[in-house]
Amino acid sequence: MVPVREGFKQTDAEARAYPTGDIEGSVGFALGLIGMTVCDAVIRWARRWRDGPPSIPMPPKSSG
Repeated sequence: MVPVREGFKQTDAEARAYPTGDIEGSVGFALGLIGMTVCDAVIRWARRWRDGPPSIPMPPKSSG
């Protein structure tokens, strides 16, 4: 049970409530990781295309 300070009465529901800061922090962390992953992919794509589109490997020609 959470200790009750003088002049502040806490209900049982408030005492058992899930701390929303933990959820907000977890969501922020996940969004940050997703954003960093997307930025990394865009940077890699831009570096690959910096000097023009990459050459497409052609299948070997059959002699026939």
